Parts: sequence; structure tokens; C-alpha cells
Amino acid sequence: MVIILLIIKKILWFIATILLIFSSLYFIIKLRFINFNLKKLKKSILKKESSNKVSVLFLSIGGRIGVGSIAGVALSIYFGGPGTIFWLFVFSLLTSILSFIEVVMSSKYKIKINGSYYGGPSYYLRYGLNNKKLSIIYALLLFLCYIFGFIGIQANTINICLSHYVFIPKYLVATILIIITSIIIFGGDKRIMNVSKYIVPFMTIIYIISCLIIIWLYRYNFIDIIKLIMDSAFSVKPFFSSFIPMLIIGAQRGIFATESGIGTTATSSGASSSLDVVEQGYIQIIGVYLSIIICLLTAFVILIVNSSTNIDVNGISLVNHIFHSSLGKLGDIIFLISVILFSFSTILTGYYYGESSFIFLNNNNKSYMLLIKLLTCISVYFGVMVNESFIWVLADIMVAILTIINIYGLFSLRKNIFEQIYYDK
Repeated sequence: MVIILLIIKKILWFIATILLIFSSLYFIIKLRFINFNLKKLKKSILKKESSNKVSVLFLSIGGRIGVGSIAGVALSIYFGGPGTIFWLFVFSLLTSILSFIEVVMSSKYKIKINGSYYGGPSYYLRYGLNNKKLSIIYALLLFLCYIFGFIGIQANTINICLSHYVFIPKYLVATILIIITSIIIFGGDKRIMNVSKYIVPFMTIIYIISCLIIIWLYRYNFIDIIKLIMDSAFSVKPFFSSFIPMLIIGAQRGIFATESGIGTTATSSGASSSLDVVEQGYIQIIGVYLSIIICLLTAFVILIVNSSTNIDVNGISLVNHIFHSSLGKLGDIIFLISVILFSFSTILTGYYYGESSFIFLNNNNKSYMLLIKLLTCISVYFGVMVNESFIWVLADIMVAILTIINIYGLFSLRKNIFEQIYYDK
């Protein structure tokens, strides 16, 4: 069964990678490299407006910067070699245009329910493309992927990381996580955003500073690591057994790190009360670039300390060891705090994605929300208690399908996208 799922996963990600490449290049050219307009990016984030755009940005960043930014980068190096980091960087930059346009479409077709805004691919597939069936499929997959997939994976990661330092029974870890998660999610969307607004900047700053310190300590190896990455990235022999898998792994990890093309960014940005849809697109690109920085720093730390490509398949354990060997007990503390906050922020964002999807599936009715909260708590509990490997495979498959559906929707709506962007400009 697992072998069949792995084959399906490879096929779907090959299709998704091709679609990502061509759609990104198409929109970049058509929109005249709008995702690289640094002046617009700066203007959008500094513009004063009575909206919750900053809170929404941190909510989406919390979803992007999770375990994938640490363990995912280590695993990509393990399976594809150092060259995957170069392709991760390239794909992340290219697909940032998809984050921009999906957020624009989400902002255009979002709706207001009891004082809160909701949007995302389900909404522009339904109300923009008029494809009700596809919008329902997307919402259902997003709900299953995050409520029963990624939330459990993040909870499992917290337990694994804690077990490296102190023995705490699994049921106790699960209970504590459920209590903290319940306090936040039962407080509603505003509490989730407020918590993300404080967690995300703190965890991002402390992790970036720590990585920079480690890189500085091993700075004499930095140039050699850059050469290693570039040589590996363009090593095209053998082509089909080495280069193509490296390309796909780089693309896949880039998508997981930035969430560009999946549509989840559009789901979180739909919560913004801002009326400037293009500005929302620019703001979310900032989140993409921040995710790229986190991934690159993680990769440099891994390679500069452990320059051998013989990397332990357990990505969390590897980076944990590097922080410990470089910074001692302080490194242990920093890494533990980083992983817990990275994982927990993703749990909160994952809940929001599930909630938004459920509301859409429930015909934009906010009834039965207690059920979603209870399912989230159950997912946290079982995520701690079970092995997450099988869940990862299923989540990978669902993310590939979500990506394919979202890109199809965006390409089908390209005329609407061009009209909206050029009108607002």
C-alpha cells in the first residue's frame, strides 16, 4: 500500500512541478516581473491603513515557516543532494508570482460572514470560475490535509523534539498541547491572529540570529559550501536518475516552504479587511521571501557544519545536533524553542485553513464550529501518539492535488487576474 502511494506521489508531483514551472514563467512575463518590484513591496508593508493586514501576514508566515523549513530542508539534501537547495531557491522565487495572484483573486472574491472575512481558492473557483464541484473538492482536500494531516505532524514533531531533552509521557505532551491549542482556537479568529502576531516575529528573529552566528563560526567553509551547492545543482549526469529527481525534490520542498501555488496563502489572506487587493498580493510576497531566507540559512547551517552529504535521514535530529555542537546548551534551548514555536504556529494556521474550508463546505454557515475545534484537538492527540510517516505520504499527495487544482483555476481566471491587477495599478 505504501509503495503504491509513493508511486502516486511521484507522478502527481512530476505533473505539479511542470505546471508550476510553466504557469510561473507565464505570469511573470505577462505581469512584467511584478513579484520582484521591491519598491511596491516596501510601500505595501509601510502603508498605514486601519486593517488587520499585518496580523494576516504573520498568520500566513506561521503556516509557511514550520517543520518543513528545518527538517524538510535537511531531507531534501539527504534525498537529492546539496543541489536541491539551489533549485529550492529558484522555484521559490519563480512561484512567488503564484502567491501574488492567488492572493489577489482571494481578496477579490472573499466574503464577509458575521464580521469576519473568508477567501481562498474555493471561493474564486466557485464565484470566479463558476466551478462548484472543483471548489468543493479543493475545500474538502484542504480540510483533510490540515486538520487530519499537518496538525498531527506538527504535534508529533514537538513531542520528538522534547524527547531529546527530557522524558515526558506522550499522553502528557498531548494533553498540554490540547489545552494550549483549545485556549487559543476557542477564542476565535482574532485571538489566533493576535497570538501569531507575537509568536511569528519572535521565533523568526531568534532562529535567523542563531543561524547567522553558526555560519559566522564556520565562515571559512562558506565559499566551499556555495561551490558544493552549485556543482551539485548542475550535475546533469545521469540525467533521469539524478538531475530530474533533484529538480522535483527542490520544487517540492520549495512549495512546502513558501506554500506558493497551493492556495493556502490565499486562504489566510482572505481574512484581511483591506480593500486593496493588489496590496495584499505584495504583502504576501514578503512572507515568501522570508520563508526562502529561513530555508537558505537552515541549508547553509547543515552543510557548513556537516559538509558531508551523508546526512542523517532524521532532519530534526540533525539540525538539533548542529545547534548543540555549535552553541552548546544555549543551542539546545534555542533549537527547542524554535521547533516548538514553528510547529505550534503551523498548528494554529492549519486550524484556520480547516475552519475556512469547513465554513465553505457548510455553505458559508459558521454553525457546527465546535466540531472543528474538537477534531483539531483529536488530531493533536493522535499526532503525538502515532508514527507520522504514513501521514506525511498522504499529506504530500493531497498537497500535490491541491496545487494542480489551484494552478488550473488561476490559469483559467488569467483574464480576470490581468484586469484586476492592471485596474488597481
